[in-house]
Amino acid sequence: MKEQATSAPAAAATIKILEFLTENPGEWGPTEIAKKLELTPNLTYRILGELQAAGYMSRSDIGRYRLTARLFSLGMKLQNQFELTRHAKPFLEKLSREAQLTAQMQIPAGPRMVLLEFIAPDIDYYTAVRPGCQIYYHGNAFGKAVMAWMNEEDIDEILSGELLQMTPDTVVDRNKIRAEFAEIRKAGIATEFNEYIQGNYCIAAPVFNVSGSVAAAVGVTGFYSLLDKNILEQLKDMVRDCAVSISRAAGAGQKSG
Repeated sequence: MKEQATSAPAAAATIKILEFLTENPGEWGPTEIAKKLELTPNLTYRILGELQAAGYMSRSDIGRYRLTARLFSLGMKLQNQFELTRHAKPFLEKLSREAQLTAQMQIPAGPRMVLLEFIAPDIDYYTAVRPGCQIYYHGNAFGKAVMAWMNEEDIDEILSGELLQMTPDTVVDRNKIRAEFAEIRKAGIATEFNEYIQGNYCIAAPVFNVSGSVAAAVGVTGFYSLLDKNILEQLKDMVRDCAVSISRAAGAGQKSG
């Protein structure tokens, strides 16, 4: 038997196997799976072995495979992200409307933050960002707002890699980055001015999930040249209130220092 022509045959076969086992629960032998899906036995054995090693599959004493709960856990994480977006959107829309700035929500995703939601203000000129893009933690108010409430091991892992000097104002000294966290926790707000992109600024606050862990950061982004310093504290209050509202809507409360 031959696998269907594809630029990534192993990936395509893995998807077929996972979908088949999801729709046909129970234990299956590698040969049975290969015949059902018209895959070669060798490729099927190798994929099942990799999935077992990663914890997505269990193997019985007689060599039959079944899915574990790990795939379900992944799905629940994805559902939680969609739920968070659903809870957050009306508050982000309100924030963007009142601040007349771009509002966004970013979530931690391994070594980077990922932009999950973006609301454009009803004005002629604004900072545009693309949902799904990956953004560094450092030099990023949203990333700093999340890191301030992370445990030390996770912070160490994030800061262990290369810290790019994205603008002349980007802070890349790990000790200085860490020194910001106490003030961020005290204020419930993180800021950055010209650190990630020259000419831009961001104000962000953390969002917590029902277990009390930091799940995201929300806030506003604008052009630094248009920032009215007289309303900076007012903007911080708006962002903080938005984060508190989203946390409560998601079943949690806002933390402080």
